[in-house]
Amino acid sequence: MHNGVFRELTTVIEFYDKYLSSSRTHNPETQKPWKQAQVPETVNMKKLIKGKKFSDRKIKALVAFLNTLTDRRYEHLISK
Repeated sequence: MHNGVFRELTTVIEFYDKYLSSSRTHNPETQKPWKQAQVPETVNMKKLIKGKKFSDRKIKALVAFLNTLTDRRYEHLISK
């Protein structure tokens, strides 16, 4: 994310999906429960995220799509 808290794009998507899917209880990078917001009063659950939860397959497809958007000038920055 913007502050480097997650290493993988998949984790970023799962982080947002946790608000829609009660089964996403743990950070896949640390295997620990998701941490609470540092400033909880800034999180408005009524307006936060609307939509349908993602399956693991849909998350993989979204990550694959987003990776196609990388400009060749920056591919050397992506660790594979």
